[in-house]
Amino acid sequence: MRPAAHGTHWTQREDARLREEVASKMTSSEAAAAHGRSQKAVTDRARMLGCPFPKAGGAPGEQYTPELVAKLRDMWAAGYATSAIGRLLGLTKNQVIGKAHRLGLEPRFSPIRRVDPLRCQARPENEVALEAPKPGKGDPSRLARVPRTNHDPCQWIEGEPSADDKCKCGAPAVEGRPYCPEHEARASAGRWRAEEAA
Repeated sequence: MRPAAHGTHWTQREDARLREEVASKMTSSEAAAAHGRSQKAVTDRARMLGCPFPKAGGAPGEQYTPELVAKLRDMWAAGYATSAIGRLLGLTKNQVIGKAHRLGLEPRFSPIRRVDPLRCQARPENEVALEAPKPGKGDPSRLARVPRTNHDPCQWIEGEPSADDKCKCGAPAVEGRPYCPEHEARASAGRWRAEEAA
């Protein structure tokens, strides 16, 4: 949902009010709510007027009042997203995560997968994968091994790049290019389509 004043010009009265709000130490999120505009619009306008809002960082401990910490704890326990907590409290997402960690709040699920060191066993230097597993049926143990050629192996990733069973093509690449002839053609076709669309 867009703020009420989205797309409208700033009036002189709003500019004067914004200057007063910055001087009175109002946060950018509070000013955004008062003006019915996005936080970005308010911070950009204040910067343009030469009275930017103070950075959220400040001196250590300066910004974390007991009220702010209590709000952060409540919102964290209620399951708010870290970016939403940051927007509402005038902090960055990373500041919220750092403060939650320092407060000892329960860690959140991370979408970043950690690499299992047992799964990522290094291949011998003179071997590359000949055939990549099909998406969803990946078993790295079924890959055939062939001696490495003078060319670098194809860097085309089969399957989802974020999947655990991703594997590079490994066929000899075209000289000076990252892909084998088949994948070079596919990559070039995508580049041409993008250029035609532009």
